[in-house]
Amino acid sequence: MRKIQGERRKQMGAWNQSLEFMKIVLDPHIINDCGLGAAIFKVGEELKVPCVTEEQGFPFTISWKRMVTEWIENGTQVETVKREVTEDEALIILPVSDFVHMVENSKQGGFEGKTTLLQYIQIVQQRQPKISITPAVIGLEKYFRDLKTIKQRQHREAVLATGESSQTTKKKKNINTIVSRIDVEEACAEVQLQTGCVVQMLETTDEITDLIKTYTKAVAEKPAKKDRLDSIFSFHEDGTTGVKVDKSGQGLLKVWKQQLLQFKNVSPDMAEAIIAEYPSPQLLMKAYSMCSSQEEGVKVLDNIVVRRGAGVLETTRRIGKEMSRRFYLFFTNTDPSCTIK
Repeated sequence: MRKIQGERRKQMGAWNQSLEFMKIVLDPHIINDCGLGAAIFKVGEELKVPCVTEEQGFPFTISWKRMVTEWIENGTQVETVKREVTEDEALIILPVSDFVHMVENSKQGGFEGKTTLLQYIQIVQQRQPKISITPAVIGLEKYFRDLKTIKQRQHREAVLATGESSQTTKKKKNINTIVSRIDVEEACAEVQLQTGCVVQMLETTDEITDLIKTYTKAVAEKPAKKDRLDSIFSFHEDGTTGVKVDKSGQGLLKVWKQQLLQFKNVSPDMAEAIIAEYPSPQLLMKAYSMCSSQEEGVKVLDNIVVRRGAGVLETTRRIGKEMSRRFYLFFTNTDPSCTIK
């Protein structure tokens, strides 16, 4: 049983331990249409992570699978079962031609049933609700460079050429889909606001492989970081290590100070002044419980002196009625719909 649990910890551990249990899954369109197969397979070799080709829910998708060990207790015996689990992260590569068409449809309001960029991302999310997707566009800057070159060439030919030959040249050089940088920014901003997805812009093969490498490591170690990522009480954090509290209570004052600093416009000097009078939340709550009215409770912290600086540069002020009122409401109000302003 310990051996199984040890293997399970490796599978869910830091990326340098869990990578050997990972697999990169590529949609065939990425290899056949984008020509990225060789570069991505090379990334897999560097990370010692196998790459496989499988049909996926949407074309141009890159996803990850993890081999996990599970156990089934059957009386006095324990049976182990290994199975592949699809991770809840995916990259969707958008060829620049498809992306430009969807941005143009966004600019036109998505009339005539044409799919906009926002609609496409929403469709992907609806069909795969448990997957967090990251769209990535390849070659947008090259598109803008080519567009600028063609416009300059058309302008030069329009000036130099005359007659039917000039018109024929223009028809040959014409671009069907033209969008501006502002159109792209507006479409991407709409996607981010409506779906929470940030569109990544990539140009070179190295940028693409670096992104896949970064995502592979991040996905591999995600379970090991889950507790830190899902932290609920932000006041109980100190950088990335957390506030350490030993058995004797050493560190509790720091936790109390961190909690006070979560209030808007509360400075470290103000928090320390409150702590000097009430070294714990329990003592402050006790002081509030002895008040017979809200007016009396608001005065508990009102006149506490906050000192700033030292020596001749020292200044003092009081916490004040408004800030004291906010503290009082936070610690004593039992109405869940009450908004403290």
